[in-house]
Amino acid sequence: MRKRTLGERHRLPAERIAAGMMPQQAAETLGMAPQAMTALVDDLQRSFGVFTLRSLSFRLVSQGFVPFPGPHSRPRLDPVTEQVWAALRWDILDVELVPVLATTIRVRRSHIQMVIDQLCETHETSLHGLIGPGFARGVLSGNQSVTPPQSTAVRPSPPGTGAWDPAPSQRRVLALRASGRDTAACAREEATTTSAITWRIGRCREMAGVDTGRALMHAALRDRVLLPPEVTHGLEPAGGERAVWQCLPLDVPDIRLPAVISNHTGLSINTVHGYLRRLRVRYRTDEAAIYAGWKLGVITADTRTQLPDRQPPPPLPAPAPRPAAQTTATAATAPMKVSGRQHKVLTLLTVEGMSLTEAAAHLKVRPTSVRAHERSCLRRAEVATLRALTHRSLSMGLLDPLDAGDRDPGAVPGDAEAVWRCLPADVPDGKLIARIARMTGLSETRVMECLDLLRATGLTDPQLIAVGWHRRILTALPAEPAGAGPVITQQTRPGPPARPDDSRLDPLLLLPGTPPELSGGLPPWGTSAVAGRKLDFVRISASTCRLFLSRIPATRWGPVLGLPEVREALLLTRAEPRPVRRGQGARLVRPGADVALPAPDARTGPGGRYWAVGPQAPLWEQGDLAWLLEHSTLPMPALTGGTAR
Repeated sequence: MRKRTLGERHRLPAERIAAGMMPQQAAETLGMAPQAMTALVDDLQRSFGVFTLRSLSFRLVSQGFVPFPGPHSRPRLDPVTEQVWAALRWDILDVELVPVLATTIRVRRSHIQMVIDQLCETHETSLHGLIGPGFARGVLSGNQSVTPPQSTAVRPSPPGTGAWDPAPSQRRVLALRASGRDTAACAREEATTTSAITWRIGRCREMAGVDTGRALMHAALRDRVLLPPEVTHGLEPAGGERAVWQCLPLDVPDIRLPAVISNHTGLSINTVHGYLRRLRVRYRTDEAAIYAGWKLGVITADTRTQLPDRQPPPPLPAPAPRPAAQTTATAATAPMKVSGRQHKVLTLLTVEGMSLTEAAAHLKVRPTSVRAHERSCLRRAEVATLRALTHRSLSMGLLDPLDAGDRDPGAVPGDAEAVWRCLPADVPDGKLIARIARMTGLSETRVMECLDLLRATGLTDPQLIAVGWHRRILTALPAEPAGAGPVITQQTRPGPPARPDDSRLDPLLLLPGTPPELSGGLPPWGTSAVAGRKLDFVRISASTCRLFLSRIPATRWGPVLGLPEVREALLLTRAEPRPVRRGQGARLVRPGADVALPAPDARTGPGGRYWAVGPQAPLWEQGDLAWLLEHSTLPMPALTGGTAR
């Protein structure tokens, strides 16, 4: 065998691994950080096209990158021991090695495990440390393959394949999750910490572009990061169970999954819970159930991870609540009620600002009971966070707005008010800053500064939402599409009197307050205008428009034309010479384009267009638009000349 060498950076770790050391031991021996050693081992496995330490050791020895001890005389081994020793080269997970061997050589698993334990004890090494002695004794040779025989075991695909390419250590974790092992079991199998396993799964979710482990498992099988199993039809699930099973890959928070499945399939919520419980008992984890669904043909590459009619959540609350009759009509089922104990828990966790432990002590119950009531309210409201639940409860009249008194933040800058309006966004706390930055057009640093300013009062985020409702910075929920799901009501505490529905006046929620009724004759430019002649049209996103209107005094507002079909807005200004370069926040409509305008008093115009600020308002001034047209990536300067509302 021709002796070959590795680079200095990989040589010493490769020799330690081939000698039988675990990566953590090798890192301590070489004085390296564990993360650096993990990265080096991943590089070696990727370059050799394997994902286990046993196969990596086999490739290192068989290709002459590291020497093996010997030669030794070939011992007389019984057939089972020789087959087990030779099978150590197979590139499958350690936890799957014994089951695959038992199926291949038709020997009891206990006997195979005893042989493996005796080999490790005799040679005082690990499983992958047996590869070198196997070459020295002639059990292994360089012309053998690391590909295992065909089996039903969960196997990652070779590195470098698939639509996205995770590291070998990340592929192993995906395979372990598919076999029904939780995070702690994965950490034991990988000889690492649970935080390392969580980090690997998080990196895989980023690469796959999903938010949940269920959607990640489906994406890994669909994109061949894990080898899809051969389809068998050993179990034919019933209609209801099959429908629930097919919805498992939906990329929605776990707490919302039953309600979403119920809305999508038409099954009752209790029926959905029953089928989910049955699947989780049978397969232990949702990821393992999805893998089994692929094996049975229930789930395929065409199974959706998002509902076809799923719309993104509205970026800001609507300016006014809906009438009770409309709320009931748009619900998928009859309005759900909140018990007295659930209402008390809801009040303590939101308006009162208590933690789970404090609320439990106040009610003289266990924290698990408080948590169960909170989850029940979240499930009924079809939200995943306490912030969104607080906002929805306020809109339904379940909670009273909070007058914070001395803790009230008082007058806040326009940026902070825009951030305040976005607090009810139904995203995890770790993603809140990024979501608000996208909604407002502010930088994440500025969003964090505004949140720190608001939270410096000592109010929790749910309390800030209740205070914002009291100050009318936040208002009711926007109109929901039909079939969006049930809403929370409580018959013992009626909500506020119904007010007129203003959502059609400002469906994009551009204005900070209630939109005014539009009236009057035609504007001087008629029902259409040609861009670049009398008027120019500055096109911006709805989120940038909200920020812009929150900073400009109402006395200087110009006409704003909402475009619900593309979630953008047009600002009308005089046709003047403009700078050629544009920032990312705004752009001019192409000169000569004929822009159709809605009638001044029409609530819906051509293509769903509408006036947010009436066409009789003065046109926008060049100075007010300079930030949008020239410096859209910079913070908007403080403006004078009126009070922003």
